[in-house]
Amino acid sequence: MNKQWSEQYKDPKWQKKRLEILERDGWKCKNCLSKEKTLHVHHISYDYNKKVWDYHNCRLVSLCDDCHKREHLFMKDAYKNLEIALELKNYIALDIVKLVCATLRHKDELIEFISDLEKRRNDE
Repeated sequence: MNKQWSEQYKDPKWQKKRLEILERDGWKCKNCLSKEKTLHVHHISYDYNKKVWDYHNCRLVSLCDDCHKREHLFMKDAYKNLEIALELKNYIALDIVKLVCATLRHKDELIEFISDLEKRRNDE
């Protein structure tokens, strides 16, 4: 995360948006339903030209610290596996990953990534 991005999380506009999402989600993790753990407001997908507070509420979700970390690790692994499938020209694996990704929270972000990978595949 670059400094400019991390600085946005200190802005009162983000603090207001964060409280709005936590309240909407009942002050619990939407994944494991914990009310005891530290909560984060997670961006389901990113538009790098937007400020962190400019996202529509449907693209934000309350996650506990553990689920938030797992979400980011999962995304990192998903991208790595997609790239490996493309490098190996394993298009069946790529199609299976695409089907799985269609059901994920990060659907829009992954579909865009897959679309870019498919363009590279077609250019080969």
